[in-house]
Amino acid sequence: MNIDRTECRKLRQALEAHLESFEYEGVTASIEGSARYSDTTASFKLEVTVNNADGSTNTKAAEDFKRHAPLYGMKESDLGRTFRHGRDLMEVVGFRPRARKNNVIVRNQNGKEYVMPHTTVVMYLKDAA
Repeated sequence: MNIDRTECRKLRQALEAHLESFEYEGVTASIEGSARYSDTTASFKLEVTVNNADGSTNTKAAEDFKRHAPLYGMKESDLGRTFRHGRDLMEVVGFRPRARKNNVIVRNQNGKEYVMPHTTVVMYLKDAA
């Protein structure tokens, strides 16, 4: 068997299905980012996060938001806040500290994630208040 793009996608889906049932003392595991593959090998980035007391998880992007929000005119409490962007209701879910322009991660009501400039998010959050 050779690993090509479609085989790599199938493999990722199978691994994600197994990780949904993964349980270990209050942690959650997920596959993040893109995969690297050759004819005989494939590698994925596995990220393990500790669950909060209420059962929610803190992702690296959420932790980065809490750390960097005050530097960009936002508050830590803005994480999870929602605002209307066109027809979509967007939720602030994280921050990309290495991105110069589109550095705030938002998610629409369908679960699709987008990135926006922090200036745009600050403007929408002020309007939503």
